[in-house]
Amino acid sequence: MTRNRIRTISKERRAMKQLVQAGMAKMPQGKPTGIRGLRIKGKSLSETVLEDRR
Repeated sequence: MTRNRIRTISKERRAMKQLVQAGMAKMPQGKPTGIRGLRIKGKSLSETVLEDRR
């Protein structure tokens, strides 16, 4: 059985909602997408971490 719970809305969330409604902000929807076409020079982060642990 599902309980109906009353949740309070924080001041920050209320302010964000007002900005979205006014068209001054946009709330992200869905999963974040990666950056395409980005090249990294040097070692990968995982290689650097493994090296530092040795």
